[in-house]
Amino acid sequence: MKRLMLFCLLFLVCDTGLPKIVWANDTLAGELICSVVGGGDASRAASLPSPFVLKGEIALGAAPHGLALTPDERELWVTDFSNRTVSVIDMGTLEKSAEIPVERGAVNVVITQDGQRAYVTNELSHSLSVIDVLTRQPLTTIPLPDRPHGITLAPDPASGAPDQRLYIASLNANVITAIDTATLEPLAYIPTDDAPDTPIVSADGRTVWVTNYGGGTISKIDAQTLTVAQSLTLGEKPHGIVLSADQRTLYVTLQGEDTLIPIDTATLSAGAAISVGDAPHGLAVAPDGTLWTGDLLSHTSTLIDPTTGASLATLDYGGIAQPHAIQFVGNRAFVSDFIGRKIIVIDRQTQIFLPLIVTD
Repeated sequence: MKRLMLFCLLFLVCDTGLPKIVWANDTLAGELICSVVGGGDASRAASLPSPFVLKGEIALGAAPHGLALTPDERELWVTDFSNRTVSVIDMGTLEKSAEIPVERGAVNVVITQDGQRAYVTNELSHSLSVIDVLTRQPLTTIPLPDRPHGITLAPDPASGAPDQRLYIASLNANVITAIDTATLEPLAYIPTDDAPDTPIVSADGRTVWVTNYGGGTISKIDAQTLTVAQSLTLGEKPHGIVLSADQRTLYVTLQGEDTLIPIDTATLSAGAAISVGDAPHGLAVAPDGTLWTGDLLSHTSTLIDPTTGASLATLDYGGIAQPHAIQFVGNRAFVSDFIGRKIIVIDRQTQIFLPLIVTD
């Protein structure tokens, strides 16, 4: 009886047109059985630590893209590429509490560990907005090379002091700009391969890696000399990049090949490709270590076990949804839907799916 009730409830939820969850296996919450909706390769299935419950969605402006969480986890900051704004989402109410003006093409955002400053790349204005997080007021705007996109904060490579540097990838200029956060002055413009997209930094601040979307490569940068130390050819359109907790493995999405590539950080050598959804863009690591992709053209997120490379599940957002950035807060995942003009909220619980619409 429980199995029948669960199947019926899943069918009703998935038939509403709201985002739905597609499982790659047939077990859910112990003894309960979950029917696979929309396919899935059961032969590659692995047990998830817990099922996922669709919590709802937060309606925003024209094109939400980047996400950043304040250190106290009370606010989620969302860039809006078309509206020239950053929206602030109250995590207690899941409502928009503020809207901060920036410049054209606001694409990505980072927030310092002390919660004092936010930095926003404005891709179409070729600039960086510096914002006071507490007052929510823009402080200054800094010009950058053509089409600044990905951004990361980094420790000082010598002292290890946090948030002493910014590294910003400029797609059309083929450079990484290193900026001193104390002076807001550039330290160097580091040439890379074609169309550098997303940088990431090691925990000690001594190494920066960046995906080169146009060049099909990844560059390894020595943060002390501010030069490229090594490059690795990966494939078509590398974009998203994350670093494992033990710092031993990078994972990179190849948007043009529908795969995820593990890379050994010590040798900068690539492992076997892992199949994911169509046009994987964003990439994030959940608190349990599971890798989540944002697959633009299949309108999904693929959940990958990093130990085995197995596909655990596919979250099908439906319609024209384009999942870009993913941010985890406790048991919840927040996914920016660039085309759907919203943030999708997913709650990880050992229950069935209970859709709830939350608007601003």
